[in-house]
Amino acid sequence: MERISYKQCEGHGQGSCKRCSDMGKWNVSWMSFLYKVDGCEGCYCLSCAKEMAKENN
Repeated sequence: MERISYKQCEGHGQGSCKRCSDMGKWNVSWMSFLYKVDGCEGCYCLSCAKEMAKENN
């Protein structure tokens, strides 16, 4: 089974977590607090990135 990895997003300003937005939660944070997950479009907050990695393993 492949392990999901994530890395910090680049950019200035604010962005939102794609998973939180898809689930109807309001989530806006600085880009430096969002992460790119391998194989997924968009940026994710740390808790969603960790949850996605846990779900994949």
